[in-house]
Amino acid sequence: ITEQKAIAERLDKVSGLIEKRKTQLEKLDLLIKSRFIEMFGHQSQNEKNMPYGKIDDVAEIYLGLTHTPVYVEDGVKFISAKNTSCDYLDLLDVKYISREEFEKAPKGTKPQIGDVLFSRVGSNLGHPVVLDVDEELCTFVSLGFLRTKGTVTNIYLKHWMRDDFF
Repeated sequence: ITEQKAIAERLDKVSGLIEKRKTQLEKLDLLIKSRFIEMFGHQSQNEKNMPYGKIDDVAEIYLGLTHTPVYVEDGVKFISAKNTSCDYLDLLDVKYISREEFEKAPKGTKPQIGDVLFSRVGSNLGHPVVLDVDEELCTFVSLGFLRTKGTVTNIYLKHWMRDDFF
């Protein structure tokens, strides 16, 4: 009982630290948004007279696989919107598709390192994250991605997409 209480106390401390970190991340997120607005202005008002155009001008848009593949025990990771719902790429809970299915999948379902992944459906609509792992992945239709054409950075795209106006 004494050992269990000590373990529970440690776990409570860890939970408290996790909550504090979440709060810090939320505040940092607000700081990043305000810095973005400070640097580039509000998208809806364009008070800094920033050039504007269509998303096609700065990035290629890709959408995930439109059919449900056959899942296998081990293979190429197959990700969906649920893997970006926390504003970072979570690869702990993924399904797998065979190498053959991956090879047959269209180019637009295979994100590369640096692409900006975003959820296209559901309660976590948006949630852009920059793909920061260099591994083969295939995406489901609930997840799209942008690949910059080089006129803006992927970090800019990510923060631009997080703006309420977007």
